[in-house]
Amino acid sequence: MSEHNLINQIKNLIFDTENITWIGSADGKLAMSWEEFDCRFSQINHDPEDAKQELAIDLVIVMKDHSWYERNLNDGGWIHKRIPYLAINHRPFKYVSESDSPNGSWPWSTLEELNEVEEVTQ
Repeated sequence: MSEHNLINQIKNLIFDTENITWIGSADGKLAMSWEEFDCRFSQINHDPEDAKQELAIDLVIVMKDHSWYERNLNDGGWIHKRIPYLAINHRPFKYVSESDSPNGSWPWSTLEELNEVEEVTQ
């Protein structure tokens, strides 16, 4: 078991912790400031490779820009997530699955990859 200090792990992940708005549960029912969290949990060590056992599975770090970090339950690392915004030049799409796209089938396709089709004109 490789133990890491939780606070040091977060500081290494987020260099400027002043950009943290709050830390708590993903549903927002439990929350505290970074300062409170840092003080309260400064002695917590955990094994990031045992993500499902060590820390609360819904622990999130919410940033001032409304992005957040959540834990990857497969490897224990932190994933940075952002709220999707609608692009000014957005367009509709025809395909949503690998099985209906003429581009064929490959794992982990994005909507853009599935819909990159040149229309055949006659």
